[in-house]
Parts: sequence; C-alpha cells; structure tokens
Amino acid sequence: MTDNALKLSHFHPILRTWFSSRFGEPTDVQKQAWKHIISGTHTLISSPTGSGKTLAALLPCMDRVAKTKQSLGDSYQAGVRVLVVTPLKALNNDIHDHLIHFIAEIDEAAASSPKKADWHGLRVGVRTGDTTQSTRASMLKNPPDLLVTTPESLYLLLTSPRARQMLKSVEQIVVDEIHDLAADKRGMHLSLTLERLDAWCGRSVQRIGVSATQKPIERVARFLGGWEADQPRQVGIIESKAEKQYALQVTMPEPAKPGADKEEIWTPLVERLLQLMDGCSTVLIFANSRRLCERMTLRLNDHVGHEIAKSHHGSVAREKRLEVERLLKAGELRCLVATSSLELGIDVGHVDLVIQIDSPFSAAAGIQRIGRAGHAVGSVSRGVLLARSRSLLPELAVLSRRIAARDIEDIRIPRGSLDVLAQQLVAMGAMGDELDVAQLARLLAQSDSFHELPEERWLAMLEVLSGLYPFVRPLIAWDRETGRLERLAATQMAALTGAGTIPQSTAYPVHHNETGLHLGELDEEFIHESSVGDVFQLGTASWRIVRKRPERIYVQEADNRYSEIPFWRGESGGKSFELGVQTGQLWRELRDRLQAQSSTEADLAVLNWLSEQYFFGIEASQSLISLVRNQIAVNTVPTDTTLVIESFLDENNQAHYILHSLFGRKLNRTWLMAIEKQLKRHGLAALYTNAKDNGIELIFPSLQDAVVPAILSISFIEAEQYVIEAVAESGMFGAAFQRLAETSLLLSRSFTRVPAWLKRLRGQELIKEALPFKERFPLFQEAMRECLEEHVDLPHLQHILQVIQLGTIQIAVHRNHFPSPLAAQFKSDYVAQKIYESDALTEDLQVELLGFSRQMAADIFGAEAIRRAVSPQIMEAEEQKLAKADEPLASAAEVLRFLKERGDASIPELVKVSAASETLVAAWMDELVQQGKAALAYFSTTTRYICKDEMAFYASLSSDAVSRSFVFQRFADGKLSFTTEELAVHFDIDPQLAASWVETALASQQIAEAPFADPGTEELWTSSKVASRLIRLSLQSYRRGGGAISPFTYLAHMPLRRKLSDRADVPGMEELLAIIQDLQGFFLPVSHWESLLFPTRQLAYRKQDLDTLCSSGQIVWLGRKEPGEKEGRIAFFLAESHSLFEPCLAAVSHMPVSQPYLLTLLQEKGASFLSKLGIETGKPPSVLLEELLQLVWDGQAANDQFAPLRLHAMGASKKPDKFQSGLGRWYALSSLYEPTFDKQASAMQWTHHLLERFGLVTKDVVSAFCPFPWEAIQSALRQLEEWGIVVRGLFIADLHALQFATKTFISLLHQQPAIPLASQTKFTLVSAVDPANPFGLLLDWPEVAGISFARKQGNYLALKGSEWLYWIENNGKRIYQITSLADTASDPSIIVQELKLMFRQFLKQHQLRKIVIDTWNGVRISEAPEQAYLKLLGAEKDRTSFVLWPSQLS
Repeated sequence: MTDNALKLSHFHPILRTWFSSRFGEPTDVQKQAWKHIISGTHTLISSPTGSGKTLAALLPCMDRVAKTKQSLGDSYQAGVRVLVVTPLKALNNDIHDHLIHFIAEIDEAAASSPKKADWHGLRVGVRTGDTTQSTRASMLKNPPDLLVTTPESLYLLLTSPRARQMLKSVEQIVVDEIHDLAADKRGMHLSLTLERLDAWCGRSVQRIGVSATQKPIERVARFLGGWEADQPRQVGIIESKAEKQYALQVTMPEPAKPGADKEEIWTPLVERLLQLMDGCSTVLIFANSRRLCERMTLRLNDHVGHEIAKSHHGSVAREKRLEVERLLKAGELRCLVATSSLELGIDVGHVDLVIQIDSPFSAAAGIQRIGRAGHAVGSVSRGVLLARSRSLLPELAVLSRRIAARDIEDIRIPRGSLDVLAQQLVAMGAMGDELDVAQLARLLAQSDSFHELPEERWLAMLEVLSGLYPFVRPLIAWDRETGRLERLAATQMAALTGAGTIPQSTAYPVHHNETGLHLGELDEEFIHESSVGDVFQLGTASWRIVRKRPERIYVQEADNRYSEIPFWRGESGGKSFELGVQTGQLWRELRDRLQAQSSTEADLAVLNWLSEQYFFGIEASQSLISLVRNQIAVNTVPTDTTLVIESFLDENNQAHYILHSLFGRKLNRTWLMAIEKQLKRHGLAALYTNAKDNGIELIFPSLQDAVVPAILSISFIEAEQYVIEAVAESGMFGAAFQRLAETSLLLSRSFTRVPAWLKRLRGQELIKEALPFKERFPLFQEAMRECLEEHVDLPHLQHILQVIQLGTIQIAVHRNHFPSPLAAQFKSDYVAQKIYESDALTEDLQVELLGFSRQMAADIFGAEAIRRAVSPQIMEAEEQKLAKADEPLASAAEVLRFLKERGDASIPELVKVSAASETLVAAWMDELVQQGKAALAYFSTTTRYICKDEMAFYASLSSDAVSRSFVFQRFADGKLSFTTEELAVHFDIDPQLAASWVETALASQQIAEAPFADPGTEELWTSSKVASRLIRLSLQSYRRGGGAISPFTYLAHMPLRRKLSDRADVPGMEELLAIIQDLQGFFLPVSHWESLLFPTRQLAYRKQDLDTLCSSGQIVWLGRKEPGEKEGRIAFFLAESHSLFEPCLAAVSHMPVSQPYLLTLLQEKGASFLSKLGIETGKPPSVLLEELLQLVWDGQAANDQFAPLRLHAMGASKKPDKFQSGLGRWYALSSLYEPTFDKQASAMQWTHHLLERFGLVTKDVVSAFCPFPWEAIQSALRQLEEWGIVVRGLFIADLHALQFATKTFISLLHQQPAIPLASQTKFTLVSAVDPANPFGLLLDWPEVAGISFARKQGNYLALKGSEWLYWIENNGKRIYQITSLADTASDPSIIVQELKLMFRQFLKQHQLRKIVIDTWNGVRISEAPEQAYLKLLGAEKDRTSFVLWPSQLS
C-alpha cells in the first residue's frame, strides 16, 4: 500500500475516491494536517497560498460528519457539526461556493459507487449579514452540517435564543486567515466567542486555524487554543515544507514630460501598466485606496477607448462585487483594480500577473496580494511592484526581497480590551443563563485575549454596565451580594444592535434613481461637499446625483467620462518601524557602494546588485541610483544610523526644518508630538508641522537658532511625558474614547446609518459626563492605553532617543539655500496643503478662543439680551418636568431608578414626586432595603435613602473629590436652580465648604450661572445640563416661530439697508462719524468711499470733514491690497474700537514687508511728515510716497489724514500738476498693535458688529468682512447660542447656508416692515458694491429673465421704501424693472413723479452732469414703451438714446 493510500485510508470511501480522482497526490501540508486533526488535537496550519491548505483543514471535518451520519443512520440529529469562520463576507461566499462544488462532485461520485448506500450526503450553509431572512428561518428548521460565517455573525448566533440551538452540536471550528483576525480587536472578540461556544456546547470544540502568513506561529497557536487550568491548551503546529516561488519585478513609469498638465501626468503610468499587461489574459492591480482604485480604472479605460478594467473595493455594492468576482474567475475580465478587499484568500481564478501600485507597506500584505497570481498548487506567482515616486524605491527594494524569502513581519496580538469584554458581557447576560462573577472569571481566564486581565479592571467595567453611573444606561443587573448577573429589558437589543468591533459605518448608500438598486457607498464628507447635479465615478461608471436624502442618495447614469473621483477618509497606510530600519540599512549600503568605486564602475555594480538581489528593472535602478547620488551631492544621506536635520528658506522667507528619519510615520508622528511640546516649552511656535514615513517637517516664519537645539535636547524620559500629554489633548483621544464607548454599548447603535457628527456629539457628551470620574471610569484609562499602543510608537521613540544620546545614531545638521532632493518632496506636500487648506482653526487660535465669558457677552450685547435667553414658558415646563408632575413614581423599581438618577431623597421628598401615599412609599423603601438595592444615609437633620452601590461615595463625601462630584452633580441636575445656601442646608455642610463645592463645579463646568440670572449681580446656579436644555428648548421655540422668509423680506429688514433708507441728510462730522461707525472694519476699494459710500449716506458730505476726523485722532484707517488687485482697499475704524482693528493688525504682523528699512524708520522716528522722511532717507518725495503706499497696502503704515490716498485714487489726468508733500503725518501701524490683545473679546465684538449690520451672519459674510476665520466666529456664535442670545437656522428661503441671528431680528423678520410715512415715497439708490446690498454676497441674485446681475461699480438697486423697483446698470444707461409698473401704480403721472425723484437723487448723489439712457428692460429706449415717461420728464432724444439734464428734474 502506497504512502498516498495510507494517508487517504482514514477517510470515508466516497471521500477517498473523490479526492484521488480530483487531486491525486495530497500535498505535504495536507498529509501533516490530516494526522493532527483526525487525532482530535487543536491544530494550526501555516502554508503558502496555493498549497491546498483549505482541504487540509476541511476534509477531515467533512469526513467526521460523513462517518457520524453513516454510523447513526436515521437517529442522526440535524445540527451544525462544523463551523468555518472567515474575516470577510467575500471569503465566506468563496469557501461556501467551493464546498457546494466539492459536495456536488462527491455526490456524483457516490452515485456511481457500489458503496453509495453508505453516503448520506453533506449540507453546507452560509450565514452573514447579507443572508436573507427566509434563508435564516429555513436554516433554523433544517440546520446545515457545515456552516460558513464571520466572527460577528457567530457572536449573533450565540446571542440569539433560537439560533444558538443549532450550535449545540458543533464539534469542530475552522478559523480561516487567522492572522488577519488575531492582529486586531476582532480576534479578541472571537477569542471570547470561542470560549462561549465551548461553554454552550458543554465540551471543548476542536479548533483549527489556517493562514499563509503568521509569525511568530507559537504565539498565534496560543491565541487559537486559549488556556485551561492556567496552562496553554495544546495546539499542534503544521508548517508546510512547500516552497512558494515568486517572479518579482520592481519598476517605475517613465517620468512625466516637463510642463505636463494633470491629465498628461497619468499617461506614463497608464502606458507602463499596459506594457506590463501585454501578453497576459488576466491581471490584478492592487491600489492602496478606494480613490486611487477608481481613478486608475477610469484612466485605463479612457486610454484604450473601451472597458478593459473594473474596480473592486469595500464601497462597491455587494451585488456589483460578486459580479466582478464572477467575471474574473470565469476569465472574462482582462483587468481588475482592487484594494485590500481581494487581498485575503479568495479564489479569483487564474491570474497571470499581480501589479502592486506603490508600497504594500508590509511583506505579509505583499505575499497575500502577489499570491493571487499562480494560485494553483505548485504555480509561480508573478508580481510587479510599481513605484509612482522614486522616493518609494528603497522601501520596495526591502519588501521585494522579504516577499521572495517569505520573511513576514511579527503579528502583534492585542489583549485585554475592555470594550470587547463589555460587549460580550452584555451578550452573555442577554441569554438569561446562570451566570455569576466567579463563572465569568473562569471564562476570561480561558481566553488568551483576557487571560492576564486584572480583576479590578473588568470589575470596574462591570460596574459601568450595571448602572453605577447615572449617566450610563444600565445594560445588566449585578447582585453584589450573590455575584449573580441578570438581564434587563434593554440587554438583548443592545447586544444584537451593537455586534462586533468594526465601527458602525457612517457612509451614504448610493441607489439608482429608477430601479432603486444599491450601487455602493460614499464617504459622508464627500456627500456633504457634493450637490445635486454633480457627477462622480463609482465602479467604472459615471453617476449624476439626482436626489439627496438624509439616509441615502439617488443617482442616474451620466455620460461625463471625466467625472469626479470620490474620496474616502482614513485610508492612508504607513511603513512599520522594522521596515523603516531595514530601509535605512539599504540607504546606507547604497551610499557606501556608490562611494566605493569610480562613478561609472560603482553605478554599473549597484545596477547589477539591485537587479540580482532586489529584482529591480533597469529604469528603477537608474532612478534610485540618481536619487542617492543627488542626495550625496548636496546633503548627508539619512540611514538607519544617521539622522539629518536640514533647514532652508522658501520664496516667502519662511524657514523649513526637515528631520530626515526613515523609521516610519507612526514613530515620526510620535516624535513630532514630543517636539511640538518641547518647542512650546521654549516659546517657539511652528506655522505648520507634518510627520511622514521618511521624516518630519516644521515651518516657521523665519529661521530660529533655537529650533535644532530644542529638538536635540529631548530626552527619552521627557518624551514619554510629552507624548502622554499630547495624546490626552488630541482629537485622537476623543476618537478612541468614542469608539470604545460605541463598542462597549454605552453609546447605543442602530440598524441604520448614524451621521458621523451625531456620533461625535454623543461621544463628547459622554466624555463630559464621565470627566469628573476620570480616575475611576475605566474607558478613560482604556482610551489612553489604546492610543499609546495602537496609534503612537513610544517604545521605539525612546529607544531612538537613547541611542542618539549614546552616539550610536549620528545627527547631521545642514542649513541650505535650497531643499535637498529628499526635502523637495516635503515642500511640494506643503504647497498642496496650502492650496487646499481646510477651514480648521490653528491650534494657537483654538486655545485663545476658549475663554468666551457670559459677562463678556453681557457687556457687548447688553444684560437684557442675557435675561431674555430663556423663555418663561420653557422655564415653567422644565420645573414641572423636574418635579415629576407629569410622570409621578408608581412602583419600587421607579423609585430606585429615581434615586440613581437624582441621588439621595427623604420620604417626604419621594412622596412629592410620586402618586402614592407616605405609607406606600415607606413600604417601597423597606422592600428595596431588604433586597439590598437601597440603603439609609444619615444626616444631622434628616435621614435619606440612597442606592446601595453608592454607599462608598456618601461615606467619603467630605474627603474624596470623585465622591463629591458624583453626589453633587445629581443634586444640581434635579433642580431648576439653587443657591450656595440651599446646597449647604441639603448636605448639612459648612457654608464655606459649600462655596468651595460650587467653585470646583464651576471650574469643571458641572454647573453654570443660571441663564435667567442677572450676570454679575445675582448668585444663582444651574446644572450645565439643565441650563443647556433650557437654552436649547427656548431656541427651538424661536426656530419654529415661522417659516423661511423671502430674500426680499430680508432686504426690507437688513439693518445696513434700513439705515441707508432712513438717513437724514444732516451735514457735519458728527453724522459722518456715525456713518463710519456703521461701516468700520469693511475693507473696500479706496475710490468707493468718497464716490459711493459716504455721498449715498450723507448728501452734504465734505472731504475736509473726513480729514479732520483723521487728524483729530477720532478715526484711523488701514490698507490692504491682495495680489492681482488693481486698486487697494481701505477700512475705517473708530480710534477706540481696538477690539475690531487689533485682529486686522495681527493678521499682517508676521507677513513679509515690501519696504523693511522705511518701516523701521517709521517705528523709530514715530509719526513723520513726508518731507522729514525725505531728509532721513535722501529720497525724493514722489519716490518715497510710492514706497509709503506700498507699506499701506502691506497693512504696515497709515497717515493721520485721508488726503494722500485721495490723491492716489485720482486718475493721472485729475491729479494736480504740482506735487503735494505736506499732506499729513505717516506712522507705523505697529504703534497701535498690542500683541497680547484679548482675542476672545475681539471675536465676540466682531460677532456683535456683523449681527448689528447684517441682522444675521453666515460663512460668506464672515469671509467677506471679518479678520477672523469662520471657525472662530462660529465658536463665538455657538457659545452665544448656548447662552440663548442668538439662534441658528435656515431663516431665508433658498439660502442653503448655516445662518445665525439674534432673537430680536428673527422676530422682526416675521413682522411687516414699519416704515415711517415720510419714507414711503422716498427713493434709495444702493450701489451694487455697497455692503448694504446683500445680493451677490449673502444672498443669491434673483433669477430675472434678461438680466445678468453683478456687484459692479456703476450698477444700482433703486428702492422705494423697502421695495426693489429698478435695477440700473452703467450709471443709468440700462434700466430694468424688477417690479412691474402696473403693480406699483396705475396713474402715469405717479410713475413719472417717482422716476423724477429717482433720477434727481441719482444726479445729486453722484454729481453727474446728465443721465444717458440707452435701453429699458433690454429694449432700445427709442423703441421701448417706457420712453413715454421720459418724454413727460422732458428728456431729449439723442440718436437712439434719451438724455436727462438736471434742469429737467428740478
């Protein structure tokens, strides 16, 4: 008998016959694995892709089921005998299809066998989130023998009372691609699920793990087997002797032609891909992001002119993915571009070649991906690593060598995550089985992931889940006397909706508009940035957005082949520290080899070395050699033993510091955290920082000698403290806490998509609630642990800093005139960052804007606005709610919940909030005390009841801050407001101690001044929660007060426009000062002020009045001129308005100066006349004036008169012949600037200023007129909203932007405009460029046929009262009626009189000699019927135009 027969002889005859005829000789891994599995030992199989490892694991399991069926015959009980768990649904479907196919072949073999009666068949099923309800129901009635599923679906099966019944019979479980699961939280989750499965089955289920890439294999084996009696369970390890052969190549596309545009840059890459694909029937291309995947597919298809490629990634709908996989497997698809969605062991059929675009980041990923080619047993896998940038070549060299040698990275198996434990705890409790703390401890000890978890940590999590903290919904009942754990009403639903550790998707589903077919998913942020009508690419097709709904978008096919490529956040990878060290070693060897011989000889030797050892093509080798040589020529080469710090100035004189560290993005990001803390400690602030795989970049306003010493002085001890502090302050920590809370089921999940902003909001609320207990609340420590272990690399950073101090790693410092080749990549990234700069606030501004105070708001907006913040009706309703007037307590359970939510209470207090008598309430309390759920707390004046689990808090109330916070918070939350005296009386404490409690609670934002209290005079406190609720409900009542109003209604009420219409033609400086106060801070073209803005508001405006106001020091002006602007802009300010002009000065304080010598002179000499400056500089006044004006446009200098700018604004023909040099004194604006000005007060003052001028504030208004970014003003507005002073909403119809307004203005919008009688016939001409015109700025222009509106000088809105009648273009040459004349008046004489008033004002206001009218409503006036009105006015015809003279309008 042959060795082959010996190995197969163990199997059922039918299986033996089928395998021999189908595959012939078993592979080495199959022979070894079958022996272990048949013996019943837990088994771990490690074997290359295409070595037959799937049947190595599954055939013995199939054999066991077949033999059991044969031996039991009709008494065989249906049930799942074998579970197959895989990480991906796609892999599930693949294995399921294979098993279906195998079983069909086996049944066919059995039918023709003489022993067919011994074959009872095998049934296989698949259970994932995609399984239909009908299939699930059928499976419960008739379970399959083998069930293929995912870890999450297995968890759900065990957590379902009916579904878990079919798992009672499970004898074996196969975990496929175990390396992928073991490396993250899904593995921890599965580890506990496996122990739960053993407990449910009442026996040890045999575990079989399978993977092509696992190292160290002993550690993976321990993870698979778990523990028994404090010893690792025995796991047999099978490592295949089969050697997988790889044919690798590292290459690059041809460099793009100089000056190539965006489209042409793709051409060399696409052409290189097509060259590589030549001669291949099927090619698989891997991209590192979904965006690149879609873009690559589009470019390939466009280049060849027809569809040869399709895309495959997680955001393509399942149906589309399955169709693409089918086409690939059938050999009907030439090329498939995929992300990691096809990385794991899915059988994609025959693939000739795998091309990896850029780095796969790890050898394991590279092996998995390239292993898709030559998937059959014994086949060679052909793969190409294609670098788009030559800086990636060293990394690809290292990876290619490791892939060929199958030298994979060590798997780091995480342990002890409390969020995973919490979810499984709730799931176990949901089943209602006998469960106590002792059983739970034994179960955790058996799981490898939780074997070493300290008892105090998981007990702290159990406290949270059982409702110790009133702000967390209890999900499980814990009897501390007996240790029993029992389910609550919410337990089952929480366990089912919160399954798994994969964060719930916030992506938007994409559906076809006509058919409703699900096409895929898009990133939430991409959807928010897209509009109806936009075209994007998804799955090789172009789609146009037709409808946007809160939960999905609808699209239809589009012809646009150059459609937008969507983006998906959080997709970028990075190389590991280990890979970084090896890359550094390669750099060092390259440097040494290139310097060892003459240039030509060395280049040829290195080229051959790269080809033989690292599989480099000629173009890649030449490119890498060129890069290294260029770096050697200008700088030191960074290696594993040499770090380089280089600095240089860019074209804006900003200083770039590049720390070339090849140790990977994770370590460099950690190092950057420490560097930023160190720089801050030394008073140094960078404009921009960035950490990448190959280094760190910092940009400063100028060269700073202290930067390099500060970086080099960080010790490994300081680094730890710096990084911990940085993590605690970062968004990383908040995001980690939110994920933990979600997985722990503390933040409820749902079966539908939850918007990302809502998830963030819920997470922030939980952090805020738990913050007083941060030393005790377990998720705070867990979030910090996760951040330090998963997101930063502190151990390796400390190692690097230590070896730097020891001198093992050298530091080379260079100051260059230009960036080195390696630094140039950083510079280009920075340019891109500035071009596409987000609206995020800079860190220093974030910090400085944290201090908005209620008193500040009262000072700026008035105390009355604060007092009106809360509606009296809302206050009354809230008081009723807190008193439980609508929902009185009606049972002992409700009283217990009341004590948990509100804290201690006496019998009389409980009677007030219940519907029962004192006797019944007392009986309830006795019952709760006897059950051990409540206890008595004794105060000197009264006895109160508390929850039993809170006794420790009350016992340490006076001495422990956490206890005080716990108890005091609920006291505050249960009252509309309270005084310090009431607090002292309630807890029987000294008034001074009560005052300190209040002070601490105010500092931690647990309480706040009551929103209805008089600021600064009335000491009344309210819980922050209650205050927020009062404000929120009050604001909602305002938002619901009326529908959106039309833009024309807003125009009628806009404050700037109303003031313009209600102007009194009063001459003099006092009136001019009031006008400037209204317009201060608005940077507008110089010529507009005295030709448009002042004369419109003051018909008797005099230029000397403006000069007098300037020279007397009552007003100041500032200049600004953006690149490309023909005319500079000027803003006026009242001299005392420091809060308004300080941020304008701050914005230019670090900007480059065009005339630094002249500015220094002004700063040293003070305010000086032009003639004096001429003597100091020796320059003629005319030259000096031009230089001073350059400083004006830099925002650095000004004059105490306006006359110099007036002359500058005149055309050359209007300027006086003789040069005037005595016009005012020039001074540096730095004399007005105080760098430490109050940014909070300034932002609040600007917010008030804009609200007073425009009535409401939007992002566009802030962008046009405010020196602060939108985020700063939005922070102030949100704070004002929290205090009830402003309301946000969509108040104006068709204005699709967030709008903030005061309550007074909202009320005004919904009233009829109260215009004085005298103003009803008064015409107002508003220039299109005037800030009083909201159209084209805050509002879209109305759609009127034949009119192209524009904010252009010479265009006007003609208003009668608040009604817009006419649109005038080019100073009257073209006139359009906005409102039909038939709607305004039926009597022609009235129309003529109105036109006379309008034209008279037009002449007077703009000092015109005449008005020439060419067209009316787009028709030549000589042919328009409206010429009759002009004739009645006495207008003269001039060819095809009509002319009006002042004499005709008097």
